[in-house]
This record gives sequence, C-alpha cells and structure tokens, in this order.
Amino acid sequence: MDDDLSSIVYWYFSDWRESAIPTVWTLRQVDSEKRIPACLRIYVVENPAVFSTILDSLNSCANEGGEPAALLCTSGPASAAAIRWIQRCLDISGGDCRIYYYGDFDVKGLVMGQTLYRLFPGRFVPWRFDAKTYREADEKCLLGLSFESAELDKLWEDGDALGQAIMRHDAPDRKKSSPGIARLEIG
Repeated sequence: MDDDLSSIVYWYFSDWRESAIPTVWTLRQVDSEKRIPACLRIYVVENPAVFSTILDSLNSCANEGGEPAALLCTSGPASAAAIRWIQRCLDISGGDCRIYYYGDFDVKGLVMGQTLYRLFPGRFVPWRFDAKTYREADEKCLLGLSFESAELDKLWEDGDALGQAIMRHDAPDRKKSSPGIARLEIG
C-alpha cells in the first residue's frame, strides 16, 4: 500500500509551459490539488528514459495548436498517485478523454498495460504497444534481455492477451526496451 508522501507521479501538460519541464506530485498533492488539467489524451509511460526522450522531443517542436494532452510517467508500476491523477483527470476531462499507454515489452510493462486496461475500460488505448511494434523493434535489433521461464509463465497465467500474442508470433525469448522503441517513434 502506498502512503501519501512516497507515492509520486511525474507529469507534464502541453498547455501549461513553454518548455517541457515535468511536474512531480505526491499522492497528497494529487488529492489536495483543486485544479487538475482537462485534456483529450493522457499519454502514460512507465519508463523514465522514455518520458525524458519525449520531453526532449517536445522542446524541439512548437505546439501547432493541437488539442491539449497530458504526459504521465509512472516510473515503474503505477503508484497510487499515478492512478489517482489519471482518475481525477478523466473525471474533469469528460467521456472523450483516452489513456494511451506505452510500456516496455517485459512482464512488468505488459502487466501494467493490463492493469490500466482493467481499471479504465473503454478509455485505454495501446500506444505503440502491440505485436506490430514488437516485431518492428525486433527487425531493428532492439533486443533486450531474455525472458526467464517464470516470466513467460506469468504472462500465460495472467491471461495477458498482448503478451501471449507476442510470445506466440514473435521472438519468444526476448524483451524489448521502450527507449529503443521511442527512438523508432520520435527519431
């Protein structure tokens, strides 16, 4: 169980600042803040290196009048602060707001994707987090460490459809690193 001070979330809102500098809030701040930004898209990443890469790319391009969007980093499994921030943002943003999740192709990333899918049904959209992206990373030799047999068993146990599809149709023994895949998207 997360307490209200050590549970944190990193976030950035595209309309709030000229430069892409993230904000860090504790669960206490998330719960007490009266003003959470409204947006149509919440982009969630679990990997701080991916978050940083995206922020760097935002610094190099101007906002061309697009819809306001939030970028959130959970820095691993989603904390209570991250889940609560998403809930509050969805509440204020209305029914059209969607969560776009982008995680590592490892057990933790796949499980987190499943968790967000279960917590926010109808709002969850995989963002470059599918078998096609996995194959693309494999073709570009962005291979990670080997999956351990216990990790492969966990994917089958949990009924993770994405994980199972990857294991059946792609290189079943390799994890994919999101920072490498982020370079496919941004660079």
